[in-house]
Parts: sequence; C-alpha cells; structure tokens
Amino acid sequence: MWRHQHVVSHHAYPNDIEKDTDTYSNFPILKLNPALQHRWYMKYQHYYYPLVYCFLGLSYYIDDVRAFWKRQYLHVPLQPLRTVDLVTFYAGKVFFGILMIVVPLYLHGLWNGFWYYFLLTELVGGEFLASVFVVSHNTEEIAYNLDKTDWAEMQIRSSANWSPQSTLWWLVSGGLNFQIEHHLFPGICHVHYPAISKIVKQTCQEFKIPYNTHESYWDIYTSHREGIRKLGLPA
Repeated sequence: MWRHQHVVSHHAYPNDIEKDTDTYSNFPILKLNPALQHRWYMKYQHYYYPLVYCFLGLSYYIDDVRAFWKRQYLHVPLQPLRTVDLVTFYAGKVFFGILMIVVPLYLHGLWNGFWYYFLLTELVGGEFLASVFVVSHNTEEIAYNLDKTDWAEMQIRSSANWSPQSTLWWLVSGGLNFQIEHHLFPGICHVHYPAISKIVKQTCQEFKIPYNTHESYWDIYTSHREGIRKLGLPA
C-alpha cells in the first residue's frame, strides 16, 4: 500500500492536484493544495491541523485495508500482487494486532493497555510522522501543480529541506530533512544526501531554480504553519 500511495503517486507527482494522493487525501478536513475547493472552516485549519496529524497512523490501518480489498489506492490501481505481498499483508496485520493490541491488553488490562499503550502511542507517533512528512511539501515558498514542468525541477520546487547541518535530525528522520535530494534520488541511501545536497544546491544556483532550505526544524515548522494558514484562506 505504501509503495502505491507514496512511491507511485506522491514521488512521481508531488503537490499535483490530480495525481498526488498526499495533496488531497486529507480533504475536506484540510486544504493542502490551493486548487482544492474552499470550505468555510478551513480558515481555521492552522489552529486544528496538529489534531488531525495525530490520527495519521490510525487512518492507515483503515485506508490500507480498504485499498487492498478494492485493489486501488484512491486513483492509483494496484499492480498485480505477488504471493509474498499477500502473505506480508495478512501476516503483518496479525503480527501488528498481537504486538500492539493483544499483548498490551493482556499485560495491562483494557483501560491502561488500550488508552496508554496503544492509543497514546499511535497519536504521538502520528503527530511526529505527519509533522516530519508534511512540512517538507507545504511551506510558504513551496510550488504546487507543476506537472507540466521538467521532472527534476518539479521535485525541487515542490520540496523544502530543513536542518541541513544537524546530524541528529538527519539520523532521526532517516534523511528526510534533505527532502529535495530524497525526491531527486529516492534510490540512493540517505547517508549520501549531505554530500549530494552541495552539488544540487550549486546546480540550482546555476539554473536559477530556488533551493528551498530552512536552517532548523522550528524554522520550517513555522513556515509550514503559515503556509497552512494561507492555504485555508478563500481564493
């Protein structure tokens, strides 16, 4: 499910209103693309979006099952599933259910096992995951709907880096703080992103393409919040 939603759809067409599932999967709760239809409550989305982010992890447990049975993730049809895909899906669900639900309930009872060890873990994890993922494609300077642009330029203009000098964030995010390089070279191990970024930045300067980068996570998160606010305003 992740391969179809993230790799096939998002990586090929970041921030595209019709092809990137990430840009409209949260609609109509959130407006993450200026081309989406406006709803009156979206002018408040820069206040409530952190709450929505909390449920990212939980939503996947429903969406991936639904997509699996429909053999389609939103607009992306699933490629033929191999036996190993089917086994991984079913076995993974069983293993997850035992590890994350059955074991906590057995060891800590219904109240503590569910509310503390499962739900709280999922809400915090969802908030962290979304806050790391979404900020890189929804800031003030990010471009949208560039499907007719050169592929590499589209990847650069629709992405933003953060904390490029931070080894901690580089390790914790798995290199996602180098989001531009991640989109240009998704098949290259992230340990090479810091070195590659110097070449990419120089190339962007040569071709006068903006190389969006923020010096800290706080900087990009602040810009992300402002970008969310502007997206929520009426067109």
